[in-house]
Amino acid sequence: MSLRLTPFPKPSLHTFLNVMAAISLTIVFILVVFQPFGTANFDHPYKYWILVGYGVVTFISGLVFYFCVAALVSETRLNRWSAIDEVLFLFCIILICQVSCYFYWAAMFAGHLDWAQFFSFFKIASLISLVPVSVYLLFIYQKYKEVKFVSSEESPIQSSEVEKVDKQLTIYGAGKNEK
Repeated sequence: MSLRLTPFPKPSLHTFLNVMAAISLTIVFILVVFQPFGTANFDHPYKYWILVGYGVVTFISGLVFYFCVAALVSETRLNRWSAIDEVLFLFCIILICQVSCYFYWAAMFAGHLDWAQFFSFFKIASLISLVPVSVYLLFIYQKYKEVKFVSSEESPIQSSEVEKVDKQLTIYGAGKNEK
């Protein structure tokens, strides 16, 4: 089955906000609780607020990208949204969020932009997001692999297939002589 022919529900703003909030809170949770990548050695009076900033940057950049896609993609395309569209949308969101987080990191710690630091940051962030993205893509494929698009010319039930049956249905009520 082709991913292009596998439909995926049109992304709604409410669902997207919930997903982005969950992702952002997960990022903050991991950074605050597990303190990876030298975060444990980072000493600052506003350390936790700075770490929360990564979640905020992720949420805002994802939301901005969602509105850009909604404005640039036609309603017809959104109604024919497929699993491959969702995969591309997902990878673009990851890219935008990682670049935004790098800019946040550079503004908070480095004070300047550096290509070597960018590629190092991007490599670590990509490796971290590889497992959840793969699991999500597998979920999408398994959930929607048997679903097919129905075009407006085709009707799921053809009138020639429907047999006209003239039967009477009797329903009995709880009271006396109720039919």
